[in-house]
Amino acid sequence: MPTQCCLLGVCCPPEQRVKELGDLFARSAPEVDPQILLRVAERMLEDYDLAPKGFSDFILEKYGPSFK
Repeated sequence: MPTQCCLLGVCCPPEQRVKELGDLFARSAPEVDPQILLRVAERMLEDYDLAPKGFSDFILEKYGPSFK
């Protein structure tokens, strides 16, 4: 079971983060080749920052008015 800190990249090395996210995808889509899911995880982590669920709501609530 992936740990949230590993998925967020705060306690695990980068390669472990990719593996944790790939494993999470594999549990949701067992019919997909695990190597493809690892590549998707790697690309996703290269392009996006993950944040705890609800964090973006907090950011929008606090800073949303300044975005307009």
